[in-house]
Amino acid sequence: MEVSELIALTDWIDKEIVERRLVKLSAGLFAVLQNNTQPGNAKQPFLEQRQNLEDQIEKVNLSALTEEQVAVLRDGLNKSRDLC
Repeated sequence: MEVSELIALTDWIDKEIVERRLVKLSAGLFAVLQNNTQPGNAKQPFLEQRQNLEDQIEKVNLSALTEEQVAVLRDGLNKSRDLC
């Protein structure tokens, strides 16, 4: 992958992931779901958090990425999953 493609990928991440607050929205949904699995905790509705996250994910423009950029993202995701 060219350096220019890496720079473009970081710009894409800023625009499509950071500005859309996908990590924050995911963390909010996860927190509610985790709370709901704990015995004795009052169950909280999570439909709004889920819908907000889904709405933002649907807006992510993957067509702007090259195959190599998608592969870098996929590899990073797979490594993250291995850590869990």
